[in-house]
Amino acid sequence: MNAMRARMATTLRLGAFVALACTASPVPPSPPASPSPVPEPAPPHEPVAVDSGPLQVAITVDDLPGSPESMARILDVLAKHEVPGVVGFVNGARAPTGSPGEASLREWVAAGHPLGNHTYSHNHMKDVGLDAFEVDIVNNEAVLQRASGESESWKLFRYPFLEQGYDADSTARIREFVRGRGYTVAEVTIDFGDWAWQPAYARCTAKPQAWNEAGIRALD
Repeated sequence: MNAMRARMATTLRLGAFVALACTASPVPPSPPASPSPVPEPAPPHEPVAVDSGPLQVAITVDDLPGSPESMARILDVLAKHEVPGVVGFVNGARAPTGSPGEASLREWVAAGHPLGNHTYSHNHMKDVGLDAFEVDIVNNEAVLQRASGESESWKLFRYPFLEQGYDADSTARIREFVRGRGYTVAEVTIDFGDWAWQPAYARCTAKPQAWNEAGIRALD
């Protein structure tokens, strides 16, 4: 701390010198009879510790439902690590009435995790147009209601591809539409990006495994 104060004091003195040099008269003044003492700068304030409590992170999963097998694995991991209230954002096209996808969503809710609206078809807003995009939001609500029962905890909305619009007008219109239907937009601050590894993993596991002379697995 003493070294920090010394560095701060040096910086402050240097700043005062630069300010004086910039405002000095072009005519050199006469030297004073005796040097004036330079006051020491005040020590910097001590940092104030702020106790904000434990870090809280909301974990969410997009594009539900997956297969019954993948749903079971996800729920097992969440239960093992005691992660509560994970919002699963649903694309209802994957969960038609009576399908395994619909059963998976009910399992999700039964495990204590809420659902949210991720649109029915997960389309790009600009590709389908604003009218069709709004219809896709509404069409997803029947799926969410069937899976959630009487609860309206699914009044959370996440934009597909996190695309909130393609210009100022589209952004404002969809934002107002979502708000008008009673939703809260669920923003994303950390995107795990696990989906990007899926195609590569699928390609590797689909190929026969071979080992070269060095004992390293080679994929053709």
